[in-house]
Amino acid sequence: MGNVTHAQVQELVNSLPETKLSLAFQILQNLAERDAESLSQDDLSRSSRTAFGDSSIEERRKLLSQQAERMKVYYEESGDERAEWQAGDFK
Repeated sequence: MGNVTHAQVQELVNSLPETKLSLAFQILQNLAERDAESLSQDDLSRSSRTAFGDSSIEERRKLLSQQAERMKVYYEESGDERAEWQAGDFK
């Protein structure tokens, strides 16, 4: 698939029945969040990684705890909820 424009995505979303909008929103939101997380990880410079290693154990625990909280929602979803937004309805 070649380059896709915002207009093409918007046109596709506009053609969806209203009953599918919630699912489409969840998928797009998930993609946006993962992209933002990926960018922030890519932007983590060597000096930032070094600074993390030089931080006190308490500071590292705090940062890791914050990251764990962000992942908590994902891991708490039931298999049925995950299957619903991952698979969708292809009728």
